[in-house]
Amino acid sequence: MIPITRNEVHRDLFYAEVSTLLKSAIQKVLDDGGILKNSPRRLIPFSNQLEDYLTQINDYAEIKNIIIANPEDLQYQINAHFISLPQLFNRRSNDYEIAYKIFIKQSYEKIDKLNFVNEIGLSTCPYCNRNYTFSLDRNKKIKPEIDHFYPKSIHPLLAVSYFNLIPSCQTCNGVGVKGNTSPYFVGLKSPYLISNSDFKFSYRFKPNEVFKSLYDNDSIDVFFEKKIQPNSDLFRLEDLYKKHNDHVAELIVKSRVKYSKKYREYLKSYKELKLTDDEINRMILGNYSNKKDLHKRPLAKIYQDIGEELGLI
Repeated sequence: MIPITRNEVHRDLFYAEVSTLLKSAIQKVLDDGGILKNSPRRLIPFSNQLEDYLTQINDYAEIKNIIIANPEDLQYQINAHFISLPQLFNRRSNDYEIAYKIFIKQSYEKIDKLNFVNEIGLSTCPYCNRNYTFSLDRNKKIKPEIDHFYPKSIHPLLAVSYFNLIPSCQTCNGVGVKGNTSPYFVGLKSPYLISNSDFKFSYRFKPNEVFKSLYDNDSIDVFFEKKIQPNSDLFRLEDLYKKHNDHVAELIVKSRVKYSKKYREYLKSYKELKLTDDEINRMILGNYSNKKDLHKRPLAKIYQDIGEELGLI
């Protein structure tokens, strides 16, 4: 629901790292004539079509196109794969197993994922903007969450496509809905292809309810005035945000007591801080107020939309 800004410098660094991994994995499979299984030890051969494809993409231009193809082009790649390599969509086929080994086991799983997420600089999940993009693993170490917009279990050839890797939260990445959904989910948009204006929050009071205080937050109904329906449905955004009506209640109270005007005057008069207008808006709002900062803190989108509607910023 919030966009990811394209970072061409990081994209090119990612390509330099991943192309080495991918070319090495492809060359080994081509040299071996397939992949070796240890239990029992045997060779799983590839088809002539997959051999031709791997030989072709091992060329510089083709492998670059796979790794850093623009997000607008990923669906076209899928369509082309479906026509030329239909066996890759059959998880029981030898070719699928070989592609999984090359693109996932020998390439994606060797990427420095913590560095990947840090370099993109996306602190909150672009799918929901409710949670951070890091969690803890079983050893209590910082673990980055990365979602494949086109699931790697269905599309192993896109496992290391830069614009298919979406830093996300554990909820949006871990519930499994995308993996169990049709890869051609009509109208679903990648965070790389949405804009700030594609989603807009608003609120209303429920029928026969009168808002009097912060404790009346149950009288508030949070909804999207504008949304991309498939994204909202898939990640259940509207249902989840209805649980955050207490944040809206606080903003309503601030607007009714003219909190922003008094506080703004006070902050401007406090010379030791020398706060900018954006910083003052952030203090008033209780969250980031600039659209370029939506990714920095959970719920920034709803704070900005409702804050603007109430005249707080």
